[in-house]
Amino acid sequence: WTAREAAAATDKDAMLLMQTVQFPHVCLSDSDERGLDSTLGTVSRQSLNSLRMLPVWLSPDHLVSTARFVMHGHRLGRLPVVSVDGVLGYVSQESLAGVDANQRIGELAQAFSLELDGGMAIRDAATEFVEHGADSAPVSQAGRFLGMVTALDLLRELNQAWDPITELPWAERLRDWVIDNLDR
Repeated sequence: WTAREAAAATDKDAMLLMQTVQFPHVCLSDSDERGLDSTLGTVSRQSLNSLRMLPVWLSPDHLVSTARFVMHGHRLGRLPVVSVDGVLGYVSQESLAGVDANQRIGELAQAFSLELDGGMAIRDAATEFVEHGADSAPVSQAGRFLGMVTALDLLRELNQAWDPITELPWAERLRDWVIDNLDR
């Protein structure tokens, strides 16, 4: 891309471009591409596939040094390890401490206690988090890795009020103003 093309790109495209420039060795999923709705079906704002997840992972063949670099650059505590067969597990900053930088991360991947489907409702996902004592989980749909979701992501989403008809967030003050003015 030239600087002019990057400037003309959408914010989302620019964000993905910057991630690719900063971390060209990292596998970025294509879940942020245009046309995701046609791939996944209608995206309900109250399902996991509607959340903005950073779709970054490493393959089992990446080195520990690469995992450390990516986690530091993206400020991540853990990073999913994904192969063609699906999510193998994760590596964390703690699990990589003291490990030879040239070792492959596939040998070090720890299993997630929970894996979620992108079509799952956010409330159901939060319940699963509590039942499994999880603080993060990978999200996949139709065999595609979409990203990782954390307990904080779910808490933020559950903290918003949603209109059950439009599935759009309610701005409570605006809603209250409309109700007050409809009575007049």
